[in-house]
Amino acid sequence: MMNDRTFLTIKIYLLCIFILITIVHRALPNVRIFSLSLFSIHVYFIALVLVLVYSLIVVKKIAINRYLVILLLFVIFSIFQSVISIYPINDTYLFTFTSVSVLLAVFLYSITSMDIVDKLIQIIFVVTCFILLISVLEFITGFHLPVSRLSNDSYYGQFSSAIYYNRNNFSFVLSMVTPLVVYSIVSKNNTEFYDLINMVMLLYIFFVIYHNESRAAVVSYLLSILIIFIMYYGENYVKILWMRFGLLIYLISTITYILLPLVIENPFDQDINNSLHVRWELMYRGAEYIYGNPLIGSGLGEFDRATSTATIGYLPTTPHNWIIQLGVETGILGLILFVLLVGTLIDQLVILYQEDKADWALPISVSLLLFPISGLGPSDVLVNTQIFWIILNLAIIITIVSKNPRWE
Repeated sequence: MMNDRTFLTIKIYLLCIFILITIVHRALPNVRIFSLSLFSIHVYFIALVLVLVYSLIVVKKIAINRYLVILLLFVIFSIFQSVISIYPINDTYLFTFTSVSVLLAVFLYSITSMDIVDKLIQIIFVVTCFILLISVLEFITGFHLPVSRLSNDSYYGQFSSAIYYNRNNFSFVLSMVTPLVVYSIVSKNNTEFYDLINMVMLLYIFFVIYHNESRAAVVSYLLSILIIFIMYYGENYVKILWMRFGLLIYLISTITYILLPLVIENPFDQDINNSLHVRWELMYRGAEYIYGNPLIGSGLGEFDRATSTATIGYLPTTPHNWIIQLGVETGILGLILFVLLVGTLIDQLVILYQEDKADWALPISVSLLLFPISGLGPSDVLVNTQIFWIILNLAIIITIVSKNPRWE
């Protein structure tokens, strides 16, 4: 049996590879060895499962906290809703929610210090640079990868989607990593060369999301900079003001997105602003389903069947709103578990940052705090991009490692 240090190194490299593949796999070529697709995310998922099984055998003790328990309850409850649903099980969504648990479990058995967290966050920076370079080529040449719907002549416009299906998904990913970039600049822990790279990244990210006309991403971007600056330079004042602000934001967002379309008619004219009109209509249909079926979810990935959006030609089949989506697909109980998890996790991350136990806790908490805004633009943020789950898992790990830096 290999020694602990060697096995830990293997796990860290595998995690880095999995994070890379998870984010970029849709844009990779379909290279096959016999009938096996080399770049299929399922291949690396199987490798993670094998590592997890080995870890369960050799690691004698792990740390567990309430955030881990709530996440696992949420995933199990969501899968249970899919199993008992009257609609067929959606394999894609089932795989995504299962992989969330497995990835977190491997994180638990692999990350034993904040130094390893730093390495994984650097991978996110590398991936961000990679997709931004693809974006530069898109703007210069007008060429889009086949994975992007912009490669279809029916979608006209000088936009950028990099390795994603549409521009809003790309803008969402950029808005989620913006707090990390901003914090890396203001913390001044890098060389002047890396600070320059981060500054260029930050400016180009704004150019992309503004040029993509991604309204939610632009708002999230600007708020990221503002909040990071306030919390970094006004730390003493934030300690006084911050109570349960993260949970409060999520509760207010949830109540607003569900009740607002039920009490106010669609204020957007379809001929003038079709995009906002469609999103409001999706919110209304989802809220109507939640009101009529609060405890029984439709099952993961069945929003369109439950709300009958597929029967209306001008409506997309995806919800474009994660709160409405979870309310419909997992029921109110599943939505409450999710809101409770992320809201309280944000508050804990802020506390850890204020106690100087985890520097990266600040930007990750801001990224999660702005998810109710940034998650409005894309068609399906919980499945199509994966960046949210990676950041959420890292957040949970930070709450464990920062209190028990050598818990294994």
